[in-house]
Amino acid sequence: MELLAHTVEFLRYWPPVMVSIAAEPGRSFGRGLDDSDRTGYVLAHGGDPLGPMLQELSAAGEEARATLAAIPAAGWEATGVHIAWGELPLPEIVERVLTGHLAAHHAQAKATYDTVAHRDAP
Repeated sequence: MELLAHTVEFLRYWPPVMVSIAAEPGRSFGRGLDDSDRTGYVLAHGGDPLGPMLQELSAAGEEARATLAAIPAAGWEATGVHIAWGELPLPEIVERVLTGHLAAHHAQAKATYDTVAHRDAP
């Protein structure tokens, strides 16, 4: 459940950052692992029931999709400056902190599920 809460949090956090980079090229971005917004949502919702969390996840995904879809074509040419990675084009930022991040956690969740499913199989 903590992984789902983390996913909801970053799906809501990063798209507005990307909009701001598109509007203000060269903008710096990034946050530490101990960022209170990042950890606070997981601490507050990491034990929520599955049904409501899945609704939040679906809503966060749709919000992220709509927010990114609203970035004008010229905005996708912008770059941002990450605190550790340096200057990156917006499409690479999206891949690193959103889509790639999501794919990595999907793989993590699938591996966990596969392990549990095999352990419980007759």
